Amino acid sequence: MQENKMEYRIVRQVLGSQTFTPITEKEYQDIQIAKEGLVESLFLEEKFDIVLEDFYEYEMELLQLSTHQMLFRNLNYSKFQNEINSVNRRIINLLSACRLYIDHSSHHISNIFNGDGSKKQEIKSNTSHEYDTSLGYRVMEALRNYVQHRGFPIQRCTYNSKRVEEEGQSKLLFSITPYLDVEKLDEDGKFKKTVLNELREIGDKHDIKPLLREYIASISSIHEKNRALLKSLIKQWEELLNSKIEAFRTEAGDGESIIGLAAVIYEGNGCYNSPVPIFLELVEHRKELERKNGNLTSLVSRYVTSEIV
Repeated sequence: MQENKMEYRIVRQVLGSQTFTPITEKEYQDIQIAKEGLVESLFLEEKFDIVLEDFYEYEMELLQLSTHQMLFRNLNYSKFQNEINSVNRRIINLLSACRLYIDHSSHHISNIFNGDGSKKQEIKSNTSHEYDTSLGYRVMEALRNYVQHRGFPIQRCTYNSKRVEEEGQSKLLFSITPYLDVEKLDEDGKFKKTVLNELREIGDKHDIKPLLREYIASISSIHEKNRALLKSLIKQWEELLNSKIEAFRTEAGDGESIIGLAAVIYEGNGCYNSPVPIFLELVEHRKELERKNGNLTSLVSRYVTSEIV
């Protein structure tokens, strides 16, 4: 009895579709690599998006609390503590998302480059550079470790209102300041000493806002370098999938749908094995996240105001 010869094809995995495009084993393997690489690249963008969405929620929490104070100014002790807890919750979520991005980005890029040690070292070097050059990065990394094992990130908040003179007009500015208290962190004895000493040299208490923005700017810098590392590969993968889709359309005719398109191993008797779905929606989603989440390395010099301008 003659064995069926294994073939490689591009097909639509839907009932009644007979059209297929033959491909080589090498092309099938290349499609597998491209699809896996594009999925890993998408995961990287999605995790960076989580960081920025959590940062947005933290910033909006501060704006909301400041606006509430401007309008009502009727805090009792319990309400004030609840509001500090709300700020703590936002910061904890943000620090966790940043740690997730840093850990997972190394994992995703290692998968893409099949564990290439030089790429791992490059990622580690980029992260180390931000740690060495950014106080905000060092403080937030130490704070995340402290939060994970010991206590809350901030110990006090103050509501501020001050007169601002501008073009002959006097305005009242309202804001909220969450503080890192050096002495409180030191009392616990578990906060990283070298970072604590850096903070102590500057002052006894620190507005967390500029430190957090500096940290997010550093995460953005790391992400931009990750994007650069993958740019040429992503272009190759996208071109490969596009070429296979166009080849199928040429074979099938313009009226044929590409829903359910996949690279498969055909073993005869109408049996397809090991399908690799081919679709461009994941490519478009990654591109949309790239457009949405641009370079934020200058974040430390930005701020939002409700002032009439």
